[in-house]
Amino acid sequence: LALGLEDQASAAAYVGRPSTAEAALLTSDELFLRKVANNMRKLVAGRQPVVLVSTGAFNPIHLQHTRMFYLARAHLNERTEYQVVGGLVSPSHDTEVKNSLRVFPSQAVPIRHRSAMCEIAVSGSSWLAVGRWEATRRRVMPYHSVLQHVQELLNNAFGGSAKPAAALAAEELSADLHDDGYSYGDAASPT
Repeated sequence: LALGLEDQASAAAYVGRPSTAEAALLTSDELFLRKVANNMRKLVAGRQPVVLVSTGAFNPIHLQHTRMFYLARAHLNERTEYQVVGGLVSPSHDTEVKNSLRVFPSQAVPIRHRSAMCEIAVSGSSWLAVGRWEATRRRVMPYHSVLQHVQELLNNAFGGSAKPAAALAAEELSADLHDDGYSYGDAASPT
């Protein structure tokens, strides 16, 4: 999602990295917005802020899931006019996970546990957060609905000046990363 914040003062309400104890009291949306606001303060002039969003089962989340975010951030920050200011891990609805495991539905980890594992996986990150919106709906939500929700969060938090979502096809980004010399076995640099 691309952000276009003409008035960065609206981010002031979210500034400051929360302590572990404080983070436990924030909703997932509040923590996400706080991290985005902190990174907006570091935005380089002339760069377009962008938020990375990934949905999926995360059954369970693993190193390659988080590595995907770091590789995408490195690519966008180094090779484009975009600067990544946030990333959102959005675990899928339990129904979708069970449907994808039709042969072995008992292997579906319940959302409360998948969300907790995702939160642990990104807890040390200054820019990655976990979104619970998708998993808490009454039905499975398509990816574009998740993007629309994130865009609305950003619009509401930052004065409604966010630009429409910009989608990057995973296949195109993957091909670009491969062409740039990144490979599946490269070490990620989680900063």
